[in-house]
Amino acid sequence: MARLPPHVPQISTGDPITAALWNSFIYAANFHLRAPSALLYQSVSQSVPPITRVRITYDSPVRDTDGGHDPANNSSRYTIKTAGTYLVAVASGTALQGPAGGEQSVGILVNGTTFWADHLRARDQAFSAILGSCTAEIPFQIGDFVETSLWQDSGLTQTTIASTTVGSWMGLHWVGV
Repeated sequence: MARLPPHVPQISTGDPITAALWNSFIYAANFHLRAPSALLYQSVSQSVPPITRVRITYDSPVRDTDGGHDPANNSSRYTIKTAGTYLVAVASGTALQGPAGGEQSVGILVNGTTFWADHLRARDQAFSAILGSCTAEIPFQIGDFVETSLWQDSGLTQTTIASTTVGSWMGLHWVGV
């Protein structure tokens, strides 16, 4: 069941505080203490062929307060259960396989079709891995979903970095209506 975003009533000096008014403040306070949020990461590496956009799969939720992620079905998606604006941040990258070079792009993809953010980086021969990230505030309706998209053009299939500290992850937090 979807939670309703809190409505904080406006009161004026001298207005009586009724039980109904007090309860509406309690609901708003409790909602913000546990606002919808999730932090997902990838513990198993994933192949990223060249010139192909791959949706990163997440098998390990650190937290998911609204139950929007299912690691068994559509594990690349976080499905919105509470409407509102969310701050979404993603990071992903690949370990270097073969000669360095080319470019890599990590993006935030909404409902499988709309890019809200995309970060393109050139691969450098001095590094054994490359990690990109991007962030956006996105308005969602119930049932919308968000994914991390990764693309690279090194000429070889690359492998994502799977780690709780520097690997692929997606985080989101409800910030308002």
